[in-house]
Amino acid sequence: MGSSRLPDRIPIPGAQETKEKVQGFGILAGVASVATFFMGAAGFGLIAATACILLLWIASKIRTHKEAFAEGKAYR
Repeated sequence: MGSSRLPDRIPIPGAQETKEKVQGFGILAGVASVATFFMGAAGFGLIAATACILLLWIASKIRTHKEAFAEGKAYR
């Protein structure tokens, strides 16, 4: 996008940390799901597996950078 010295992508403050936390809770829910399935508690294992999938999906939707869309480097 032109010869401007402004970057084409800028980070969103705090978004990467939030994304990492949500991913961590998703992985923790996945481990809890596997553990409860092995112990025979299928009900809680299903709930934890659903939470795992949901948290990891939410983490994938968190944007960590803004993209430039105009020559004057307006970001969205």
